[in-house]
Amino acid sequence: MNQVQDKGATLEILNLPSLNGIQDDNLRRLLNNLIIELFKYTAENERKQICERQGIELAK
Repeated sequence: MNQVQDKGATLEILNLPSLNGIQDDNLRRLLNNLIIELFKYTAENERKQICERQGIELAK
């Protein structure tokens, strides 16, 4: 992910307000990274729950 960001790529999420209105590059980068980390955390938790459910189903 850092390689992509180092090349100047940004994340645009269609159902969230745009960060383009933020003039401060550092603040925009910080918010962008925070959003990415939140989505990563959510995805990891969802994967854990799926694995737990599959384990319960296999045990039955």
